[in-house]
Amino acid sequence: PMHPTISYVGRPPRFPLHSVRDLLTRSDEALLAVAYVRKGGVGLVEKEVSHLCKRGGSLRVLTCFDFGLTEPAALETLMDHGARVRIARLADRAYHPKVYLGRGRSGPRTLVGSANLTAAGLVRNVEGGVEVSGAAGFHDDAWMHVEEIWGEAVDCPRGLRIPPQPRCTRHLELPGLPGPSEPPPGAPGALHDPRCVPSDDEEFEEVWAEILAVATPGRVFKTATGQLNRVVEAHPVEGLLLTTKASPDGKWVPRDMFERVVSGVAAVGALPLNAPSGSELLDATAGLRVHRSSAVFAVLGALERYRLKRRPRVMLELVAR
Repeated sequence: PMHPTISYVGRPPRFPLHSVRDLLTRSDEALLAVAYVRKGGVGLVEKEVSHLCKRGGSLRVLTCFDFGLTEPAALETLMDHGARVRIARLADRAYHPKVYLGRGRSGPRTLVGSANLTAAGLVRNVEGGVEVSGAAGFHDDAWMHVEEIWGEAVDCPRGLRIPPQPRCTRHLELPGLPGPSEPPPGAPGALHDPRCVPSDDEEFEEVWAEILAVATPGRVFKTATGQLNRVVEAHPVEGLLLTTKASPDGKWVPRDMFERVVSGVAAVGALPLNAPSGSELLDATAGLRVHRSSAVFAVLGALERYRLKRRPRVMLELVAR
């Protein structure tokens, strides 16, 4: 029989991100019960999610829209890869777990802690958790508890949008979803103002506001290698549309790419663009899987709170404030 192993998760370089990636990689069936799911977090594990579903595995995610923190677009991404997503709508209690469960040939794996499936939770925040391999009885108890809530939850509809509401509101009125004690409505709802995007990372919202203030149309940002990125459009939800010599028509750099880098820099203080092969260092390109990472570094390096270093390695550093 497999001997259980127990390890603490939360101290660098072992971030919750690494444990969640390992669990998805080693599992044939995974069941995640997390209060909040956001694009930045899903993007960090999207490769593992895709591989799990493509090889015939099963992934279920049970989350909620309490306080408007979960992003429907993040759930759409999970469903696009083959995951099944359900929404907990509890009338008298908050849905607030962070439980990651996996089963496979290597045995059961359980991760219980404080980290949501968000960039802040997986990388940036000071989180704590326990990762258990084996311990079938413990794992089965957790799985059964999540299954009970899953059975009372509702399938997540596609095309869902969160209307702007106060952050203090726990149960949001969401078109296409029943209330905590209501029958499922039949009529779809209208779209909302896309500029209303709540976040679980207040400091990133400050950084993003600074980015939108400096990324005016026509502004040029120079990367560490001298490449020029010119701003065409700055969208509060989508990100920045930037042109380069190779892409004169422009390409979007999504908002969540900036969120991942901001989370990484906050976690380690100085984030390299690329870490040496085989290194355990958290980096932007491979570790955080940031596309157009040079452009992201260039834009963030233009803010007062960061410093962009070019030698001996390209680094983005926090400036003491």
